[in-house]
Amino acid sequence: MIDTKEELFTMINIRIVLCLLSIIFINACTIWQKPAPMASACQECQDMFDLLDKIILSVDGQNMASHPVKGYSFLRTNRFLSELFIRAKTKKQKLYVISKMQRLDISERKKEILNLSVSNRRAIGLSDEDPSPDTIMARLVRCSHELKSNAINQNNFWDTIERKIKVPDEYSTLMRVFGGYPFAALPVMYLTKKAQKHFYQWHQSSNSINSSEVQIYKPSRSVHAVWSTLIRQLYEPSNLDDFGLPQVSQNQKHALAEVFAPIFFQQDHGLFDRPSKLIWESSKPKFLTDTPAVYYYFSNTFIHDRPVLQINYTLWYTKRTGNLAPSIEHGPIDGLTIRITLSPKGYPVILDSMNSCGCYHFFVPNPTYVQRINELSFGKAAFVPSWLPETYPNNPVGIHIISGWHQINKISSVNNLGKSETYKLIPYEELENIADDSGQTSNFFGSNGIAKNGERSEYLLLFPMGIHNVGSMRQRGHHAVTLVGRTHFDDANFFDLRFVFKNIE
Repeated sequence: MIDTKEELFTMINIRIVLCLLSIIFINACTIWQKPAPMASACQECQDMFDLLDKIILSVDGQNMASHPVKGYSFLRTNRFLSELFIRAKTKKQKLYVISKMQRLDISERKKEILNLSVSNRRAIGLSDEDPSPDTIMARLVRCSHELKSNAINQNNFWDTIERKIKVPDEYSTLMRVFGGYPFAALPVMYLTKKAQKHFYQWHQSSNSINSSEVQIYKPSRSVHAVWSTLIRQLYEPSNLDDFGLPQVSQNQKHALAEVFAPIFFQQDHGLFDRPSKLIWESSKPKFLTDTPAVYYYFSNTFIHDRPVLQINYTLWYTKRTGNLAPSIEHGPIDGLTIRITLSPKGYPVILDSMNSCGCYHFFVPNPTYVQRINELSFGKAAFVPSWLPETYPNNPVGIHIISGWHQINKISSVNNLGKSETYKLIPYEELENIADDSGQTSNFFGSNGIAKNGERSEYLLLFPMGIHNVGSMRQRGHHAVTLVGRTHFDDANFFDLRFVFKNIE
């Protein structure tokens, strides 16, 4: 029998403490319990992915147009898909984005496998003595679905994946700290403003390059008269996915690229001014300067908080040279990228452009859809030297490019063409699988996302800006487009930050 109130309270307190300890131990067991082991088939698939990654890394063969999701070897992402996942409102939408990440990984792995030698493919260890890429891919696709099914059934998958899909920054804080970034940024800001003033004067001037120096390049066939029909078909409600994006086949992508393809007016002072097709020869890229070519790829972004399509066109030259280009920028391989961003109904909203190092980026908005330009701090503010002709795409847009430096000095509406050459529109993916005479393919870009054999000396001067290999030509997904601040060409919020839109349905 309990004789005093103190003894009663003591007994109650002991029981409370014991209950709390029991709860803690139970939870501790739950927390530290090892995850359930994979089924044998699933583990075999994971082993195959691990071995494949090891082989590809050993030959520096990783295709870095997108980024692996750490801990989930069957997924790759990019800045748009990561943002789309965060914005997804339902589990169905999130699962749809995961499926897109899975398909992206399969697509990138196929390119990597195609670039492997026979001996490296044999090292993957399938039963075939000489497994073909198709054999490996068939196994890989099955395993990808096995791993995905296993992962999404884990209790913590949906919370974990959101933390894993952030795409790495192209800027190095460490380089900026050791390079004295706050002080180095001041002269860079001055020179950037000076260059932008010069570019603005170019675009506003009525002076043009002597026509005798200009070579005109037009797309392979003109389909501008039927562009509205194609757009109407693609944007039929029945053809839109869970986020309102059109589902576009490879053939439709090519047709759409032709619809919006610019006409290039290239000042021509030599072979270095010819936008060329690339092949692989003697372990390095070779430019076919007698075969005009423009490479294209599709991407996505948000306009007025709506996911939309983008068409990117890239031109490749043998080198950057000439009196206008700063001598520190001279070097082998030069590139120019023009991007057309469409509205949620498929109409051109903005053209923007950069040299393919990420340098000299600017916007050419369509006044029909852009109400105003937001005032932002240096490094984020939109540089707008001119506006898109409202006749585009009924009339094709003309891109006027100077010799050597390969900067755009004018945007025009094209009504009539004089003598011209036809350029080939080639999928950008072919740059990531360039064939040599034997049929063996290689990637034009290294596993660091930089074009091979195209090194620049600019990094010696500009390394405090924190961009690795600054000045070198870069693969899609690796374009830092400002030296001051942090801005990426494929940032999913790139346009909504800088512009206020109107007439966006």
